[in-house]
Amino acid sequence: MRLLYVGPLNPGGTCLARLKAIKTLHEFVDILDTSFVGQKGPRLYRYAENQACFGMSFLEANRLLLRKANKVQPDVIWIDKGFWIYSLTLRMLKQRGSFLVQHNTDDLFAKHGRWAYRLLRANWRLYDVNFTTNSWNLVEMNRRGGSQVELTSLGYDHERFCPRALSDQGQARWSHAVTFVGHWEPATENYVLALVKADLPVSIYGWNWHKASHLRELSGVVHARFLGGEDYVNCLRGTKIGLGFLSKINRNQTAGRSFEIPACGTFLLAERTAEHQRLYEEGTEAEFFSDPDELVRKVRLY
Repeated sequence: MRLLYVGPLNPGGTCLARLKAIKTLHEFVDILDTSFVGQKGPRLYRYAENQACFGMSFLEANRLLLRKANKVQPDVIWIDKGFWIYSLTLRMLKQRGSFLVQHNTDDLFAKHGRWAYRLLRANWRLYDVNFTTNSWNLVEMNRRGGSQVELTSLGYDHERFCPRALSDQGQARWSHAVTFVGHWEPATENYVLALVKADLPVSIYGWNWHKASHLRELSGVVHARFLGGEDYVNCLRGTKIGLGFLSKINRNQTAGRSFEIPACGTFLLAERTAEHQRLYEEGTEAEFFSDPDELVRKVRLY
């Protein structure tokens, strides 16, 4: 059986880790890297292309996929983050006899993704099986019917996320008491603000924190930049407590950091959800909180 893997293979990304795992399970894997989709041209053009779901990189990716499939004749095509694939492309792949697999780690029906996932929301029934990490999407897609849907968990790349002592330089750069690495959302800001008001040390890295309503109070706490690659891993290794805030926009029950923080040997203090409680024994393997007051109490205690 020949498998074609299609996805954005950015260094340190979950797709690259997933491909490596697939290759340990299956001998014949061909690859199409789609990290260029929506990333070509000036910034304004990229924005317009992603909003319209149409443009030079979208068309190029669809052509490359058909050309690659025609060349290697895969029995199975595994597609990660297929927000750029047109229905005609999927139908042509099915006519060639390929079994189509779609894998997605985001909330397919989230309101904020009404543009980015417009094609995927319209076309997911054309896949033979859909893997989702979102328990809400499992229910919603099964209710709509038309394709097999399976719930899978998030995870971590064991080759990257593991306990390892930092160098002296790494210690100087990444040693923190309490850290959250992730994007801004209003609920997350409220949690961070509670820690700041309680005079507890906290450091924040991630996108869109310029949107925070309390920028003055968060001054010196937020390092408004994305952490990728080894910087992200070392930041998790260097902190005493890793915070596991969850996206309310994506309706998450877990996040990648739910696994990556403990994998680095770091204390996980995360929002209390049914999935977190199923994964970890509370008070022994991880700690959880349900509101800002409980978060403050547990940070102060630990």
